[in-house]
Amino acid sequence: MKVLLLNPPYPEPGFMRNARAEGIGIIQTQWYPIWLAYATGLLEKHGHICKLIDAPPSHMFFNDVKLETKRFSPDLLVVYTSWETIPMDTKTAETLKELVGCKVVFVGPWASINPRMILEKSKTVDYVAQYEFDFTLLDLANGIKPKNILGLFWRNGKTIIQNKPRPPVTGKQLDEFPFVSDVYMRHLDINNYSHIAQLKPFMDMFTGRGCCWGLCTFCLWVHTLTRSAYYSGAEKYRCRSVDNVIEEIKFIKEKLPNVKEIIFQDDTLPGWRAKQISQAILNEKLDVTWSCFGRVDFKKDELALMKKSGCRVVQAGFESSNQNILNNSKKGATIKQAENFAKWTHDVGLKVHADFILGLPGETEETLKATQKWAYSLGLETYQFTIPKIYPGTPFYEWLEKNSYIKDGEVNYPNLSSEDIRYWARKMSRDYYFSLDHIKKLSLERLLIIAKNATRAVPKLLWERW
Repeated sequence: MKVLLLNPPYPEPGFMRNARAEGIGIIQTQWYPIWLAYATGLLEKHGHICKLIDAPPSHMFFNDVKLETKRFSPDLLVVYTSWETIPMDTKTAETLKELVGCKVVFVGPWASINPRMILEKSKTVDYVAQYEFDFTLLDLANGIKPKNILGLFWRNGKTIIQNKPRPPVTGKQLDEFPFVSDVYMRHLDINNYSHIAQLKPFMDMFTGRGCCWGLCTFCLWVHTLTRSAYYSGAEKYRCRSVDNVIEEIKFIKEKLPNVKEIIFQDDTLPGWRAKQISQAILNEKLDVTWSCFGRVDFKKDELALMKKSGCRVVQAGFESSNQNILNNSKKGATIKQAENFAKWTHDVGLKVHADFILGLPGETEETLKATQKWAYSLGLETYQFTIPKIYPGTPFYEWLEKNSYIKDGEVNYPNLSSEDIRYWARKMSRDYYFSLDHIKKLSLERLLIIAKNATRAVPKLLWERW
């Protein structure tokens, strides 16, 4: 079967749909379409002909995608949709389906949150694959009858059918996937992807799926794609074998020698896993620069071994300087741990990209002021200050809805409006990114991007008008 896997176009440049939070950020990050790419590799391994299109970072607009779809003429169109853009994505799918007569399946976090609504709203969409969708897509491509496919929502006449959920992909199954770096190399231009904390060009991969913690109330993937919040033990965080990870690192070094950094995209790489991989890199005497997402609960000896093996940056969620806010969000971390993490990373020579979410339960103007002062006192290398994304299906959304704290699709507290939160997010970002110390580190290209996006308007959520 011919399968087109599409991250759809968006009218404004810089939009990112396939990360843990969609939108256009002040630093215009672009991550790889990692979920679509793993599915592409699995389908190709089983003999299917695939085309992976990541439209936004490729600067492809609707007519470009339409032309490529006509040329490829797929039997199955896989659309990675998002909370903000689902009406637009549905219209895109409708036109492409009329053009080539293919079946359409929607995937991604929003598809996992409300698959029934997608099918009710659009007759264009034939299927919705919920949660981790790799093997659901493989079953569809292999011609398995819809009623026998786990994890699938589908339409039988006027009736929407919900099949049984598909179990999480296991660590053994992850070892059997083709290397995602090979998929990127063949389907995408790796120079289209960037993040302010990473060397360019970079490459990313999963060493495991799911989150070792998985309880943060605001987190998208752990409540949708990987469902880490609903599992424990091996099912919560499922790992590839270390040997398999090392083989992919060797593959990247051989086939993509211009790659300057490898990012382990696991939701959070726990200390014990980081030690496993670090020791294996050292044992193999690999000269590799890598980075990861992690929590602030690393031990100092773990960070030291990571640095020795080539780790350069750890991206970690600090969120707030207020312990009550962290507790309210089930962050599972303390201010002291965060301060130790900042100190220990400095001690061993690691850089930190610090993520902060402004407007979590308990936030006030006083806590925002305190967080800014505390954040800068840590002396970290790069910072990211964001407003909360409120996704249906997450505990954070349910709490906001219960307390009537949602207005026009955004967080609005009695003492702190969405405008207030956005002001502080922009203020903290501008105060940092336009500081003399930081400007010295930036290229002119990156500085112009930040200047442009520091004052841009936040687009209205499209799904609210759907």
